[in-house]
Amino acid sequence: MFRFLKASALILLFCGSTLADDRFLDAGAPAADREWRAADYKTVVQILSEKKAPLPRLEETDGKKVLQRFCSIENLTFGRNRTLPLSSRMEDFFGLQQSANQVTKLYVAEAVGGAKVAGEMSLLLGFMLHVSALGIDLVGEFLPTIPKDSRYQARMDALAQMRSGLATIFTGAYSSIADDQIYTDDQRSSMLAAVAATADQFSSVLGADTKVEMISKFSKLQGRFTSPNDLKYIETITKMLGR
Repeated sequence: MFRFLKASALILLFCGSTLADDRFLDAGAPAADREWRAADYKTVVQILSEKKAPLPRLEETDGKKVLQRFCSIENLTFGRNRTLPLSSRMEDFFGLQQSANQVTKLYVAEAVGGAKVAGEMSLLLGFMLHVSALGIDLVGEFLPTIPKDSRYQARMDALAQMRSGLATIFTGAYSSIADDQIYTDDQRSSMLAAVAATADQFSSVLGADTKVEMISKFSKLQGRFTSPNDLKYIETITKMLGR
């Protein structure tokens, strides 16, 4: 009996210590072992903005856990579930996108200040590509539902502006992938994989000249990558943009 009680006490002590070490849960962040929605992202933004917890870092156990959940494409499942109302999915998308942008800006500010956050930035960039691809798909669903009334042109102009903003993320991704002074090969490879996974959606919003430019630039990257997977990603990107 004594041994059992002693073992139980050690287990409880270990679990209590583990939970206490999670600064983000302690600050009120959502659990990292479940799918997040826009409201969860908003909570994280508030916690980080108010400095209730530091920016998550990959070299820290609790930071890595929360950042990987933040950048998990599983969180986009709600937006891609066409059995749910489009209005609800678009509302969730806009909230998620805004929060992701805000956190990305926090990391950019850290990088400008000299912090080494290339790993974190590469994760965020890959995630933002997937978020943007979802936005492009949602806009595609929304377009046929727009009534052709007196506000039709204004709505179309707003959507065109939104799609243009999403497209800039794609061109920005190329710049990061081409930068082997800041990012490691593994980080560049992960971003390249995200571009390949979303190139089909981005092809629908990039201008004809921009597509030609991106095809040329990505093609020239072939000499800077040696992994068969990376070369396949580049082939996929140029193929999607050339359709």
